[in-house]
Amino acid sequence: MDKKPPLYFRVGDEIPESGLYHVFHGEHRTSHKAVLLQGQTFPRCKECLEDVHFELIMSVPELDTDPNFKSFRIFELPHKAKKDIA
Repeated sequence: MDKKPPLYFRVGDEIPESGLYHVFHGEHRTSHKAVLLQGQTFPRCKECLEDVHFELIMSVPELDTDPNFKSFRIFELPHKAKKDIA
């Protein structure tokens, strides 16, 4: 029996695969998308801290060997003012 990966990931979990993730915040902003890399940890939000979770939209394993992403790392999701969020 194959074990299914979790539907949602939390801050601090290891990112299981590189790709495009849907980011869901607490109540301070609408959801958005972010590119995250395998082996790093899911980042917290500057505003809602750990009240954020992630869902894989599309796996992009090519990012693991792309030299443009070699040193790419997100430690904390930035917070945009509500007027900046479309």
